[in-house]
Amino acid sequence: YATLKTRSRFFNIYEINSNYVLPHIYMPDTVYSADDLSIESLTDIPYTSTKKEVFSFPEGLLTKLDSSSKTRINYSKINPTKYVVELYDASGNVPVVLNEAYDSEWQVYKKMPGAEGNTFIDTWFAPTAPTTHFVANGYANGWIINVNQLCKVTTTCTKGDEDTYDLQLIISYTTQKYFQIGLLISGITLCVFSCVVLRSSLISYKKRVAHVKK
Repeated sequence: YATLKTRSRFFNIYEINSNYVLPHIYMPDTVYSADDLSIESLTDIPYTSTKKEVFSFPEGLLTKLDSSSKTRINYSKINPTKYVVELYDASGNVPVVLNEAYDSEWQVYKKMPGAEGNTFIDTWFAPTAPTTHFVANGYANGWIINVNQLCKVTTTCTKGDEDTYDLQLIISYTTQKYFQIGLLISGITLCVFSCVVLRSSLISYKKRVAHVKK
């Protein structure tokens, strides 16, 4: 499970085998749904070595899952509040999990054509993707992404074989977007105020110079 990396007089440092650690963003191998968190409802569920099961509890959620097992996922971290997610050979309803404490402010956006994903304005005007947001594993953020509905707009997806799609999404913390907008407004206000003060100072200076010449 773990390999000893550093041994000292006061402590040891171990590296946990990546096979036993969930990625920060991933597609679960299996999704189980239960009405509550009782032990009785979980005793018959088999565990795998990677523990990539997601226990989701909204009623009827399990019936929405019909994603293809061929779907692959890749992601890149832009900053702690923003990730670009790529889905390949996706179809139907695809479950995606973000291993961050559940917060309704985490939103999934369509990555619009031409957007790089690494600029702060990428999600300002981007529409949210058709998803169902739920609590995964009792703490994390889970989404059921409706790929077919999302890809009705062909500019956001690339159609593949057997009615599958390649697409890119942005997972972003909405509060950060509002913070960035606030900073932009504050910056513009500061610039305007500085220009007004500078103009007033120049006018006053010219008046003083003209008065001295007289």
